[in-house]
Amino acid sequence: MGLFSNVLKGNESDSSFTNEEAFLGTIVAITAADGDISDEEMSDLKSIINKSQTLSDVDDNTYSKIVNKVFRVLRKDGVDHLVNLSVNGLSDSLYEGVFALVCDLAYSDGFIEKDEERVLERLQQEFNISDSTALNIVKVITVKNLV
Repeated sequence: MGLFSNVLKGNESDSSFTNEEAFLGTIVAITAADGDISDEEMSDLKSIINKSQTLSDVDDNTYSKIVNKVFRVLRKDGVDHLVNLSVNGLSDSLYEGVFALVCDLAYSDGFIEKDEERVLERLQQEFNISDSTALNIVKVITVKNLV
């Protein structure tokens, strides 16, 4: 391999995610599912991150690296690859909570777009969340968003 191919082939560290990167990757994937992250979605994303126990112990320098890596993967490889890395890196103890979180985030504008629905269905399958559990989560979020 030549000098330039080593540089141009990308960052090898982007081939897997830590639990923290996977958490952020999952919530970024749902907000970017439609191809754009609006200002309102970015505000919701920041709010979730600030409340997150998963990222609470991460120092500022590490947090910046996590954000840069997640958005680099999104820009370079798209939402599907971001979901792949996130599913593979996320601790299975977080599956249901993260699924509820991304459902809430997707529905925060009052409806779920087709691209968001596709990502949610994929996460439900990958996280092995039963239809009844998913339905209960969606019902609670729907009621919550009525207030």
